[in-house]
Parts: sequence; structure tokens; C-alpha cells
Amino acid sequence: MIYSDANEKWAPVPVEPYSKAYEVSNLGRVRSVPRLANSEYFIRHIHGGFLKGRQRKDGTKTVTLSVQRQRTKFVIAELVAMAFGEVTANA
Repeated sequence: MIYSDANEKWAPVPVEPYSKAYEVSNLGRVRSVPRLANSEYFIRHIHGGFLKGRQRKDGTKTVTLSVQRQRTKFVIAELVAMAFGEVTANA
């Protein structure tokens, strides 16, 4: 488990509408950004924190991001490649 690294850089997730709610690091970690979530009836404060993610049977690590009840599953390596301008092996 990586707790902190001086070389770790964070960038917003390069997919809308998730860019204001989540960040991805060059080491492959994903975290949520502290924010307020509005609904019809109340305002909710969402605390920031690291997301655990999952590992598929083929070994690929994925994470599910959610904004305004819209959930999407992403491959973490692809998010890192998009955020930091690296080319993926699948491209």
C-alpha cells in the first residue's frame, strides 16, 4: 500500500462529468474530491478519500465513478494514460 510519495502527481479524471469529482495519480490511485452534492430535497457534503477499486479476472484493475446518480466503470490504467498523455497498449 502506498501512503504517500513525493513523485506522485494528481490530475482530474479526463472524462466529463467526473473531472470535478475525482482525481487520478500517475501511480494508479484514484481519489474523490471533497464537494457538495445537490438533490431536490437536501445538500450533501461528500468527503474526499481514496477509492478501493476492483480487479477483474484478467488482472485489470477497475474503479466505478459516480456523479449525480450516473455510474460508470473505468479501467484505472486507461484513466492514468488519458490524464497524463501516455499511450496505452490497447491503442
